[in-house]
Parts: sequence; C-alpha cells; structure tokens
Amino acid sequence: HERNVRFAQQVLHPYRERVSRLVGRQGRIVSLIGDGHLVVFERLLCGVRFALALHGSLHDDPIAIPRECSGHLRCKIGIHVGDPEIDPDQPDDISGREVDFAARVCGYARKEQTLLSESAAAQARDLELVGIAIGGPRQTRQALHGFGNVWLYWIEPDHFH
Repeated sequence: HERNVRFAQQVLHPYRERVSRLVGRQGRIVSLIGDGHLVVFERLLCGVRFALALHGSLHDDPIAIPRECSGHLRCKIGIHVGDPEIDPDQPDDISGREVDFAARVCGYARKEQTLLSESAAAQARDLELVGIAIGGPRQTRQALHGFGNVWLYWIEPDHFH
C-alpha cells in the first residue's frame, strides 16, 4: 500500500498534471484509467501537437519512477479519428467502436511512440504538417482485437531524421 501511495505521489500525480497542462484548451480529458488518459480533440492537428509535446516534455523534463522500476516515465499514444458515441446518461463520456479502435492502436505502440490509424494518417498527410514526419505504413503482426490486421503509421518531429 505504501509503495502505491509513493508511486501515485511521485509519478502519477505529476504525470496527470503535465497531461492536463499540455491538453490545455485544445482538448478534453474524458477519462483516466490507471496511468492512461482518454483525450479528445476537436482537430487532428491539436492531437498530433499534444502527442509530440508530451513526448518532448517527458524527454526534456523526465518524471523519475521509483528505484525498483528504474529509469523515467515514458508513454505511448494512439491517435484515431472518427465519431465516438456519446453516452446519453453521461454526456461528458464517450464510447463505442472509435474509442475501442484508438485504445487498440495505443496498445500496439512502443514506449515513446505515437501511432496513427490509417484514417488519422491520411488526414495528417492532407494537413501537410510542417516539422512532423509521418512514417509507415506498418501492418500489425497480430490482428487488433475485434478489428483484424490494420495499417498503422507513426509520427515524430522531422529533426529525428
């Protein structure tokens, strides 16, 4: 119990504060699940900028994790576009196939990586994002549960090339 409290104070709270600050007014944190966040943005560009800013922030100003875990906190992000279902009983909550798909994309990412679904990557290419490289495609080796094999793309700042 004491270890969980220490982890929450040293890692989870600072991480949640950082995510909240970087989401700012451009998006909305819908829910928290452990150390994960479900965040929505009105525009894909805002989500892409958030993802790169969060990775950059964790690199430039790391959040140390307890000694028994070693190292610093790293995150993985999945981005998908679509129209999620709004819960009629809880209008601030979303669910449905689009949310499930985004979660599966995130689950397939490696630490310190942002993956885009094929539809998000297509929109990102149309935006001609300056300073951002889109890599891929990479077909999933295993079918995403409930969705089959899909093509995923990754984004990173151009200076990584």
